[in-house]
Amino acid sequence: TQVGVAEDEQFLYGKWEDFSKKELPQLDACGGHFGYTPESPTEKVYHYHVQEHAPFTIGCFGPNKDNTLVTVEQCREFYPGCDGKLENVTTPKGTKLYDRWCPCFDAVGSNTGVDIKELPVFSTISTTTVVGGTDAATTIGEAPTTIAATTRGQPDTTTRGSRTTRGMGGSTRVTPTRGSGESTRATRPSDGTTRGM
Repeated sequence: TQVGVAEDEQFLYGKWEDFSKKELPQLDACGGHFGYTPESPTEKVYHYHVQEHAPFTIGCFGPNKDNTLVTVEQCREFYPGCDGKLENVTTPKGTKLYDRWCPCFDAVGSNTGVDIKELPVFSTISTTTVVGGTDAATTIGEAPTTIAATTRGQPDTTTRGSRTTRGMGGSTRVTPTRGSGESTRATRPSDGTTRGM
């Protein structure tokens, strides 16, 4: 289900790739991928999905200028805040190193840039996560054959409830779609620059 439109004019969908099969999408560091959508049932387009883990919505605006998915390393290059200045953050689950202004998270949920574990979408063989099943279904990864997407790789702001996490700052805007409930927000840098590969 479409829940919003990011400032880069690409759609944001709920967490499921295929709800009937309980399949979660394999996403790049921006929180997007190429695939079919209700608005584009015959042509693969780049779009974003809500996620259960950080960055929760949009980590950056993808895809890269060459229409490839954005790696964690590339995402980190978009943000001066991904500077490796780490601090310990303590939660009820324990203490963890954290880069306060970096929205680029790897496969194990780390945004430190130390020993980056690349996201599953970048493996030759990718897995589709099936929730509620006994095993994840394995599929051969494929490159998009037709791409109809705008190309950007820019910092963002993500809002969940009353908390806002900023990449580099700037204006914040997302257009929620009908029936989406709480709006999700993304932003461009306030200096008007364009970031990307």
